Amino acid sequence: MVTFYKREPVSHETMLECRSAQPNSICNILSQIYFAVEDEKVKKNCRRAVRIAKAMSARLKKYGDG
Repeated sequence: MVTFYKREPVSHETMLECRSAQPNSICNILSQIYFAVEDEKVKKNCRRAVRIAKAMSARLKKYGDG
């Protein structure tokens, strides 16, 4: 089982925004999975993974500037 950091999942609206993100980006692919499945556990994990991906991206930008 995959363990996620203690972060709240992003909202449904954020998942909608991710649909229009750059093609083949992590968030876009997770959004495609989110809207393709019916299983609520999978949907919640996709929302958590988007939160983690966004946090990782912010940290990479922060450390890249230093």
